[in-house]
Amino acid sequence: MSTVILYPDIPCCYPVVIGDNSTASVGNTSKLLAVFRNESDVSNLRAILARFQFHANNPSADTTVVIQMVGGVTSSGGTWNSITGSELEINTTATTTGGKVAYTEFTNVTTAHGNTPASGSISSIEAESLGLALHTGEQFAIYAKTLTTGATVTLHWTFNWTEKD
Repeated sequence: MSTVILYPDIPCCYPVVIGDNSTASVGNTSKLLAVFRNESDVSNLRAILARFQFHANNPSADTTVVIQMVGGVTSSGGTWNSITGSELEINTTATTTGGKVAYTEFTNVTTAHGNTPASGSISSIEAESLGLALHTGEQFAIYAKTLTTGATVTLHWTFNWTEKD
């Protein structure tokens, strides 16, 4: 008789500490917010995006902000950090190459009237079919940029995912 031990479905998030997680000076050249990687020892572990939220503020000009999630990247440099309560690691200072855009989100921000924040929830079935599942040995990057030349914003952001095998 054999026994199969399943990894329990674990809800995870980034950031894991109370407070703000933001990236300043997002301009009209794509800026890396973070690269996540899955180098877990848990067989067949995958991280499936559950929810994300972005909030752009402090714009230097009226602009649209584009947030893109890119799967299959290869990163170099930077520092990898463990994410408490997760099998994933994060790097906010790497350089990436390759990959395929899996999802794009837009938000408008104006100097006089604030913004229309981007946020969304994706069921695990939709997330996986969109390519928003991070399997063992893979990396996934998040980029942001403004569409107006010279415009900059500060982008506050958070991600939630479920890890399962």
